[in-house]
Amino acid sequence: MSDGPAPFTTLVELTFDKRKVEHWIRFGRKSYEQIIDRRRSVIGFAPESIFAFVRWAAGDHGTIISRIDIVRAISRGEPFQTLPFVRPGGDILLRLDGWPKVQRALAVVDAVEGLGLDPADVSPDYWRHAHNRLAANLEPNAYTPERHAAWIGRRRIGSVVEIGPAETASRPSDRSIAVIAEDGIYRPSRHLEQAKFEGRVPGGDYEGYVDAHVRRLEALRRGGIVERIDADQWRIPQDFEGRAAAYDAGRNRQASVRVLSVLDLEKQIGADGATWLDRRLVSPDASDLASAGFGQQVREAMDQRRDHHIEHGDAALRPDGRTFYRRNLLATLREREVASVGAEIAASKAVPFRAATDGETVSGKFTGTVQLASGKFAIVEKAHEFTLVPWRPVIDRQLGREVMGVVQGGAVSWQMGRHRGISL
Repeated sequence: MSDGPAPFTTLVELTFDKRKVEHWIRFGRKSYEQIIDRRRSVIGFAPESIFAFVRWAAGDHGTIISRIDIVRAISRGEPFQTLPFVRPGGDILLRLDGWPKVQRALAVVDAVEGLGLDPADVSPDYWRHAHNRLAANLEPNAYTPERHAAWIGRRRIGSVVEIGPAETASRPSDRSIAVIAEDGIYRPSRHLEQAKFEGRVPGGDYEGYVDAHVRRLEALRRGGIVERIDADQWRIPQDFEGRAAAYDAGRNRQASVRVLSVLDLEKQIGADGATWLDRRLVSPDASDLASAGFGQQVREAMDQRRDHHIEHGDAALRPDGRTFYRRNLLATLREREVASVGAEIAASKAVPFRAATDGETVSGKFTGTVQLASGKFAIVEKAHEFTLVPWRPVIDRQLGREVMGVVQGGAVSWQMGRHRGISL
């Protein structure tokens, strides 16, 4: 079985020789990873994904290079720009040289994360804007949730999204910071020790877990709420959680955007798997659907999806006009789609597919993902077979590594490293 990257993957060569050559990925969702040795690796990114590549190198007389590139991975046949250590190249959205400018670019990335957003999901136009402003020694305009919502809307044309009020509740990260802080001082090193002792961090990435809290504090520092004393000490006010929630409420006056389905209504009508329309059908409260516009389109699509199920024997129309659906309709549709797609992948891999059963312990190497109508699934491979299980973000950091989990009712309880099960 080949462990190589998928076709048209953009590959980045990383080297880390402390104080000599340090190449790292600041953000981005990798789709492939190859560890060459303890200092070198190759990371892959799927077409259209965005990542930040930071390079620093020093010689006998000081720094030789300090540079950050924010790059969009290209699709087949697209023109591209070349840059060192990236094959074949990419659409360079931001390119800055010199540590002062690199630091300012990283601060912009931190600010985006301070909004609770993944920089890899940010509009490419914003990174181009940031490049132009920072290259001219000017501050870029702040990336706002409103701008992000507009970008998501453009990017997800054909998908189904839900727009609602912004979250204003206290964040779990703020509560963790308040609990860890002693006498008004939060220490990342203390948090790291506590996290390792408890052993409950998804994926075992303790450093990344604590770093996320530090990035949150960086955002709150810019808001004047906390004070950074040094690299391992932050001064936290007594009313920290309340002030942090108020800070978020003041910034998040816009609507939040949540993707409900990556398929448009038309594609969902005849889809093989369990779709958003199916979830609406088995919970048929349509009181939240408008009688015109998109609400009416959804009602019509639900009617057509209902007819599809009747034609395929998954539903029956009673004389009184009521529709009765097959028992466990969503699970049945999901299992069918997984079996069908698994067979297709097996044909291309020349390795058999085996469907996982409820209650089964699944183990193997996490080698990639596949997007189905029923959702996103992780590919878990053994030497002589592979299976598909529901994907969750927590396992992304385990790409190329051995994973183990128990399939339970359409989800997986992962047991990675020395962790206890983490239900997803």
